[in-house]
Amino acid sequence: MHINPAVTIAMALSGRLPWSQVPGYVISQCIGAIVASVVLLLLLGGIPGYDVTQNGLGANGNPRNMGIGSLLGWEVVLTALFLYTIFTATRDDAPAGFAGLAIGGFLFVAHLVGAQLGDSSLNPARSLGPALVQGGDAVGVLWVFIVGPIVGGILGWLLYKTLHTD
Repeated sequence: MHINPAVTIAMALSGRLPWSQVPGYVISQCIGAIVASVVLLLLLGGIPGYDVTQNGLGANGNPRNMGIGSLLGWEVVLTALFLYTIFTATRDDAPAGFAGLAIGGFLFVAHLVGAQLGDSSLNPARSLGPALVQGGDAVGVLWVFIVGPIVGGILGWLLYKTLHTD
């Protein structure tokens, strides 16, 4: 199972997930992200002096004031490499038992690098929930963290398809 619309779309394109299941997956992923963000807001409300407008809720942004094209580029590239890793690690001939390590390890490194440069997400649902609940500037840049991962996911699948024959 996956909780990322970019992964869902790429898996459907690859034939690993029936297209008929895509709407249910994506809707559930987005609702889950919004509900999780509301729960987080309620829990953080127990901290004296916490103010979502000042302290945020983990929504993506543009911490280095990059050009929007660069910010979008980081999302596309990192998500493309993420999906390439997922497809490669879950091939039928991949070593058994290592997919989680490869996928989780890549995601860890992608966020170590990407969060410093472009506030990486690689997951449209993860970006949607906090942005909608937090509001403010996060909503204005939200499209980057939706479009970038979806485009990157498709490119990652195409890269995999180009380099591997299943």
